[in-house]
Amino acid sequence: MDEPKPKTLPPLVIALTAAGVIPFAAGALYLIVPIGPEGYYPLVRTAFAWWAVIILSFMAGTFWGLAIARRADPLLLIGSNIAAIAAWLALLFLPANVIPLAISVLFALLLLLDWRAYSQGTVPLSYLRLRMAITSAVVICLGVLVAAN
Repeated sequence: MDEPKPKTLPPLVIALTAAGVIPFAAGALYLIVPIGPEGYYPLVRTAFAWWAVIILSFMAGTFWGLAIARRADPLLLIGSNIAAIAAWLALLFLPANVIPLAISVLFALLLLLDWRAYSQGTVPLSYLRLRMAITSAVVICLGVLVAAN
């Protein structure tokens, strides 16, 4: 029998999730107001894209945890795998100015999967709300990267 889902998230989960946005925000801020030598700009753009793909892959992996803990919808696993693989392929093969746009779309896909997980009772509303807020912040930061290209 499945254990009941907590209605609120542990503070550490919220804090670590929010902390994951810090590199996105720092990268976006640097692209808006460059601090330091101008030569850092390409490095920041590259690091920004890599961080986005790493975090997207991590977030996609959360669906595996759901599948192991509960009988999760197979679409959640398949969709999360597609998102993670597509992010890495985008990073490796797309032009630099297209990568943040592609990754933004993939973060939106993961959010749709989160919505599906919530609608099926797999995750609590507090988790979905956290994911909506964080995904919005990440996509805004990626939008800065798109505009900077």
